[in-house]
Amino acid sequence: IRVNARKYVGHHDVVSGLIRGQDDSQDEVWAIAHSAEPGAIDNASGCAVTVEVAHTLEQLISTGQIPRPKRTIRLLNAYECYGFFAYLENERRLQPPLAGLCVDTVGAKPAICDGRLEWRATVAGFVDWLGEKILRATLRDYPAAGYSLHHEAFMSTSDTLIGDPQYGYPCPWITTHHKKDYSSWDAYHSSADQMALLSGAGLKACAASTAAYLYYLADAGTTDVVQMARAETMRLTGEAKARGRRLDRAGAEYLRDAHEESLRRLQRFLWGGDRRQIMAELQSLRGDMKGATAGIRRSPAGRRPTASTRRIPRRTALLAPTSENVEPSLARRLGASGMSQWALYWADGRRTVAEIADALSWEKGGLLRPGATPTRKPVEAAAVAGYFEALAELGYVELPEREQMVTRPQLVADLRRLGVTPGMDLMVHSSLSRIGDVEGGAETVVDALLEAIGRKGTLLMPSFNHRAAQVYNRLATPTTNGAIPDAFWRRPQAVRSEHATHAVAAMGPRAERMCTNHLEAGCWEPESPIGQLVHEGGWVLALGATHWTTTAYHVAEMSVPCRCIDPFGDIHRVVREAG
Repeated sequence: IRVNARKYVGHHDVVSGLIRGQDDSQDEVWAIAHSAEPGAIDNASGCAVTVEVAHTLEQLISTGQIPRPKRTIRLLNAYECYGFFAYLENERRLQPPLAGLCVDTVGAKPAICDGRLEWRATVAGFVDWLGEKILRATLRDYPAAGYSLHHEAFMSTSDTLIGDPQYGYPCPWITTHHKKDYSSWDAYHSSADQMALLSGAGLKACAASTAAYLYYLADAGTTDVVQMARAETMRLTGEAKARGRRLDRAGAEYLRDAHEESLRRLQRFLWGGDRRQIMAELQSLRGDMKGATAGIRRSPAGRRPTASTRRIPRRTALLAPTSENVEPSLARRLGASGMSQWALYWADGRRTVAEIADALSWEKGGLLRPGATPTRKPVEAAAVAGYFEALAELGYVELPEREQMVTRPQLVADLRRLGVTPGMDLMVHSSLSRIGDVEGGAETVVDALLEAIGRKGTLLMPSFNHRAAQVYNRLATPTTNGAIPDAFWRRPQAVRSEHATHAVAAMGPRAERMCTNHLEAGCWEPESPIGQLVHEGGWVLALGATHWTTTAYHVAEMSVPCRCIDPFGDIHRVVREAG
């Protein structure tokens, strides 16, 4: 047989079903089910479940049995992995989805899958046990499904790689793919994958569980966040107490990282409430986690950092490369390293290669894996270094030499040379990429600025969204001003004003006064945060930027007055303390 083929740029169809949120339709929770595959179980079943979820929830909403959720639920059908990944990368949105799940190969007859319904883990563990509890309740109330639930470790489908902690969202996998020996069901990827293999009761259980999981997250508010944060803290402090004798300091750090990632993600669901009280509660939970691991002091075995393993990888692209799309010599190098695709996800711009190797050693050893007894399985830091060197050649990371990175003491010294002194009230406009490779990233820049102005100074940064947010939620809406301001406003000690489009964040003795009543004062008026800074003799610093970014000019325009800006001329929606 002769086949004439050619390579060309084509397209994948991506189909969305929406259950629109009533309060902030811009924030989304996703369910993904890959289409363009001809089997009944794989994966017409997943697409059918998403359609049933849409039908069920909209019917319950329209009949008044449940309210419309705060946020939008997006049900996506697309070509496996590539359709979803391209949609995530190319569709412009203010921020990634808050959470979701992968619906792939569900509803098999119990005889086909040995009665196993699996819930596969993702990054940010709070969604793992949340979904598990919903599934257990469903199967308890609906035994006709004939399934037993099995909470299992993360597995790449590859759709589940969308659970990228930096660019994606927490994405567990619901499936009846595996039999009890973990092999695939017999008709997998064959023409025998027909409708007769599907269970109506099984599909019903999967659809009901998926709908409940998505709806709960789409409608979650501050009370739910605090409850989930407490439960996640109890779970992980329990792990620390139960596993403490097996762990070294790297294992303890692994648990603290898991806890912090869940809290970081949960904060995106905040809706109303006193920010100071909420942050105090979350800080208390962080303290509980730190206390539970404080007694674990054993050093990781065989760790001798070198210049190569002291480097700090910084990610520059979404998700992870797949070997079939990589030049063969680089694909061989990636394969020879022995690293999983998702090993890349440990690079957060702060961890060294050696620290990533420690984390991978505990991941490989089963720490936090459901049902596992964890044992550190050493991963060679040199192999991790080789893996990241190949990724750097592919453009997925930057891997500067440690000696070339900018440190906090260097930044403080540079700020002093620029004239920043203790006690200053200082507004900073910034660009992290223009500063260079900073050891520790945006957080280090914030620390350096706070050190430079001292305890008596007040640091301000723009926390604008420039009308990109349909609803402004000062507890959760990201800023479009860059990495440094976004890291700044998220600090528990920061105060953030309530202006819908041009909010300001501040830390220091005058932060509360400057940021209070911004909405009532007007955007650039004398009583606005930047207005107070200007009229009280504060300073403005353009750090890695030019003074074209300096919004204090608008205060001068209002003082003339130029009448070119109406401080109350727009109508926007704001989430206030009452929710």
